[in-house]
Amino acid sequence: MFKIGVSSAQAEPLHFLSVNSATLDEFTQIKFMSNSSPIQDLVQRQRQAWLTGDINKIIADFAEDCLFIVSSSRLQGKQQVQQAAEDFFTSNSVVQIEIHRIIENENQAAIEWSWSEVNRQTGERSYAEDAIILALEQGKIKYWREYIDKID
Repeated sequence: MFKIGVSSAQAEPLHFLSVNSATLDEFTQIKFMSNSSPIQDLVQRQRQAWLTGDINKIIADFAEDCLFIVSSSRLQGKQQVQQAAEDFFTSNSVVQIEIHRIIENENQAAIEWSWSEVNRQTGERSYAEDAIILALEQGKIKYWREYIDKID
C-alpha cells in the first residue's frame, strides 16, 4: 500500500520482459547525420566543453538570465552556472559523456546521455545516466533541467 495525500491505492506488481542490452543500445543510440541541427550542435558543444573542462565554452551557450536545475540545486543566471562549473572541476574531472538520444521540438529538446566522472582527491569513479530538458531563447540555453540516475 502507498499513500498519496489522504487517499491510498493498492499498487499493482510490475512485470518486465528481458531485453538484450545490445538491442537496447542499438535502439537508443542516436545517429548524427552530416546535416545536424542547431540543437544537436549545441549538445555536442556542451559535451565537448564538459569533457575538456572548458568553463568558458560551457557558459557560452547559456543566456544571461538562464535557469539551470540539477539535483537539489537551482542556479539562476550565467554567473551561478559558471561558479558551479568551477566548483565541480575543482574536485572532479569528466572522463566520458555518451549521447544516446536527442529529441527536438523547435526551441526545446530532451537529451539522454551517460556521464562518468572521477573525484580528483579519491580517484573514485562514478557513473550516471541523465535526462536533460532544455529550452532555447535566441539560440541560447534559457532553461536546463537535469534528472540524474546515479549507477552504483
